[in-house]
Amino acid sequence: MEGFFGESYSGVFARTEQFVDALVALLDGQPCNVEGTHMFAKGWLTIEAEPVPLLLAALGLRMLDLAGRMTAGTSVANCGPKTIANHIAPHFNDAAERAGRRVPRIVAMVAVCVTDDVEGVRSYGREQTRMYDTFPSYRRALDREGLESGADLTLAGSIEQIVEGFDRYAEAGATDLRLMLAARTDDERRATREGSARDNPKQYAGHREW
Repeated sequence: MEGFFGESYSGVFARTEQFVDALVALLDGQPCNVEGTHMFAKGWLTIEAEPVPLLLAALGLRMLDLAGRMTAGTSVANCGPKTIANHIAPHFNDAAERAGRRVPRIVAMVAVCVTDDVEGVRSYGREQTRMYDTFPSYRRALDREGLESGADLTLAGSIEQIVEGFDRYAEAGATDLRLMLAARTDDERRATREGSARDNPKQYAGHREW
């Protein structure tokens, strides 16, 4: 935020809350009226479209509370099944329930790769995620999971092993998966795409087709 875009990271929660307050109204086809310390937004959109759901990336308690109260769901990364089950889902769903909202979506980003070299894929991934693993919010999530790197969450192996991993996310409370290809080679990319294509959609946790 600061290094790439030159935006201050101070007051990040207040800034996000005010931004979401304006954006939720606009995406729902309603006028917004926000006069905050970080955001001034008054007006409406004149686009003919169905209401657009908003997902808020959230890992900390206040952000999870905000996402549960005001948005259609949260999108999380570097969070494995243990973190989702013990931290994300309880706080997020409780906030939604207290706000009288129906159970919202928890979208988990998961790296996948069909391969015979599982440790090789994860070792390669550790090099690619080295910077992200040091970010405080991601570091706390990985510590909750008991892992050194987000690459250790990669679902790798056979397509059957990967699908078993999907089940663990569903059991933890995730409603959707956002899949990221973690392949190193053209062969791994091809095997992963072909494996995903031939695996019929399956109902997970009684909720949603993944």
